[in-house]
Amino acid sequence: MLKSFFKYFFLVIITMFVFFPIVWLVSTSFKNPVDMFAVPPIFVPANPSFDHYATLFFEAEIVKYILNSVIVAMSTTLLSLVAGTLAAYSLARFRLPYRMNERLSFWVLSTRMFPPIVTIIPLFAMMRFFHLLNTRMGLVIAYT
Repeated sequence: MLKSFFKYFFLVIITMFVFFPIVWLVSTSFKNPVDMFAVPPIFVPANPSFDHYATLFFEAEIVKYILNSVIVAMSTTLLSLVAGTLAAYSLARFRLPYRMNERLSFWVLSTRMFPPIVTIIPLFAMMRFFHLLNTRMGLVIAYT
């Protein structure tokens, strides 16, 4: 019984430790600038305000940024899924002569051994050559 109590007590403490920054973030989003920097800090705002949310959704262009992120994420996922599925199928199904399957599989898998930072300069040069810098298509290709 006591062992179970300490286990749950420990889990509650860890959960509070993990979720406190999120709760603080939400609480601060409803504060006015004076309450944000008050000493000592105020956990529950005296006069909650939605001004920050109004600024975020009506004055900033966040909808445009979220739409860009969704387009890039969906395109990258779809392109990676199609390319990966076709590559996996061809490596599993087809047999090439002279142990080419093993060599091709090794070549495909060995690219995972390099850190991604190694490809930055060649990727930049290719994107500049094909005029894909600062475009969604360039970002999708880089992520894929």
